[in-house]
Amino acid sequence: MNKIAERAAAKRQRVIEAASVVFRRHGFAKTSMDTIAVEAGMSRPALYLVFPNKEEIFAAAVHHMGELALTALRQGLPQRASLEEKLIFVCEQWAGRGYDRMKENPDSKDLTDPSFQPVREVYEKLQHFLAELLADSVRRSGLRTTPDQVARLITASMRGFKEVAKDSADIRRMLSLQISIFIRGLGPR
Repeated sequence: MNKIAERAAAKRQRVIEAASVVFRRHGFAKTSMDTIAVEAGMSRPALYLVFPNKEEIFAAAVHHMGELALTALRQGLPQRASLEEKLIFVCEQWAGRGYDRMKENPDSKDLTDPSFQPVREVYEKLQHFLAELLADSVRRSGLRTTPDQVARLITASMRGFKEVAKDSADIRRMLSLQISIFIRGLGPR
């Protein structure tokens, strides 16, 4: 890669990382291009040379945060022995930590709002990740379903739990119970 392309890639990455911080703090609606530019250490006109609008920055930031989260999940799985432990880990890291961030800063709820296309895309990646994790157990279970359908159910319920949980401990209890029920449902017939 030539020097100009390297600098452009580094600047783009700097904007994405800065935008991730700002969107976590203010959400989509309350974030301005000025705020992102300040956080990235550049002028607003310079920011527009990297990204033409806030929507594209938001999409890039959401995808970046999603990839970081999925990488952390992949790295944490080998320390868990059973499928149940792995699923609880994934759900607690994804939904439990997301719930905690949302409670700390309610404006960050945009980062989990499926009305935003990039958020739906990241949830689809999580769903695919879960389907891969569940594949063997679902096939052996004898249930008339697919790993994708089970993963979709888990993903959708995680989103719902964030809405109804009373506190951090409550969402973790619900997640753990849900996974225990799924594991028993996948058990021998």
